[in-house]
Amino acid sequence: MNRKILMVGEIGHQHLKVFTSYLKQASDYRIYGFDLAPEKSRQQDLDRFYEQHFSFNRCNFRFPLIRAFINYLRCIWAFRRLKKEECIVQFHFISRYTLPLQLISKLKGYKISSFVYGSDYMRSGKIKKYYLSFVFRLSDSIVCDSLHMKKQMINDYPFIKTKTDKLNFGSQIIDCLYEAKQNPEKAREKIHVPSSVKYVVMCGYNASAGQNHKEIIRLIPSFGKDILWIFPMTYNGNGDYIREMENLLRETQCNYRLLTDFIPDSDWTDLITATDIFIHIQISDAFSSSLAEHLLAGNVVINGEWLKYDELEEENIFYLPTSLEKLKFNIHYSIENYASLHALCSSNKEKIRQLKSWKVNIAKWVNYFGKLEKHEKSTF
Repeated sequence: MNRKILMVGEIGHQHLKVFTSYLKQASDYRIYGFDLAPEKSRQQDLDRFYEQHFSFNRCNFRFPLIRAFINYLRCIWAFRRLKKEECIVQFHFISRYTLPLQLISKLKGYKISSFVYGSDYMRSGKIKKYYLSFVFRLSDSIVCDSLHMKKQMINDYPFIKTKTDKLNFGSQIIDCLYEAKQNPEKAREKIHVPSSVKYVVMCGYNASAGQNHKEIIRLIPSFGKDILWIFPMTYNGNGDYIREMENLLRETQCNYRLLTDFIPDSDWTDLITATDIFIHIQISDAFSSSLAEHLLAGNVVINGEWLKYDELEEENIFYLPTSLEKLKFNIHYSIENYASLHALCSSNKEKIRQLKSWKVNIAKWVNYFGKLEKHEKSTF
C-alpha cells in the first residue's frame, strides 16, 4: 500500500526529526517533508529522515515587510506545485503559512491533521486565537499532547470537540534515560562538575524570556557557593537576551554555566543525570519534554503552580509546586530535604515512561494516522 504522510513545518527541528524516525520504524508510511524554515535546516540531515523534502527559496530583501510578503508568496507557490495525490498532511508549528497551505491541501484532496503545541495556543493573543479558529475549521483532525490544553481548546472552540485527540508526543531522551544505568557521579565527571559543588540546579531549558530566568537569578545571592547553576539556552532566544542573562549571572559571583551551543542527546542525558534540582517556572506550558525528562530521572522538580498537568495529577506524580513569591523558600526546602524528596521523585520513573516514551507511544500514532485515512474518530 502506498501510504504517505507529508510533514509541514520546521522539519529540521530535532523533535520532529525524532518523531519521523520512530514513525518510519513502526509503520509502512512513506514520510515526506515541506520545510517552512529552510534557513535552519541542513540538506544532508533532512535526507536521513524524509524520503523527499521540499521548500521554497528564501528572499533576503532588506526591508522586513516586503521580505515577509515575498516569502509568503514563494511558500504558497512552492506548495501548490506539489503533486496532487492521496496522502495525509500534518502541520506542525502553526504560523502565517498554515492557513493558505491548508486551503491548498483541501483543494488537492489531502487529509489534514494539525498538531498544536503549547506555544501555538497557550501564548496566543486575540488575533492568533481568531486565526486558529480558521486553522481548526479546515483541519480534519486536531492533536495535542496535553489533557489540560485539550479541555481549554474545546472550551474556546466547541466545534472541534469531535475531531480533537490527545496523543503523547514522546522524547528520545526519555528512552535513553530509562534504558541507561543512571550514575550521577559519573555524569558529574563527564560534565566536569567541581568536587566543591554539592548540588547542581538546572534553571529552565531554553533561551526564551518566558522561562522567567530573572526570577531565579535575583535569588541566587541568597544561596551558598556549593551550588552549580546551569542555564540551558541553546534555542528560542536572541543574542541580546542571552548576553543580558550572562551579565546578571556574573554580578551574582555564583558558580554557573550558561549553555548556548547545540547539546547532543548523549550529553543532554548526562546533564539531566547530573542534575539534583530542576526549576521549571516558565509562563505557560502544555507538557514539555524537559519537565518529563527530569521527572523520570528522579530529580527534584520545582514547578510553577500556574502550570497545570492533568496527566501528572491522574498518575499522582510528585513534584513541588511553587509561586514566584515562595520560590526562594522552595529552593531552600529542596536543598535541606533533598534525600527524602529525591526518594519520592524516584518513584516517577515508570509512570513518566508510559506518558513520554516514543517506544511506548508510537504505536498509538500509527493507529491514529490509520484511522484518519479511513475518516474514523480515534479514541485516545
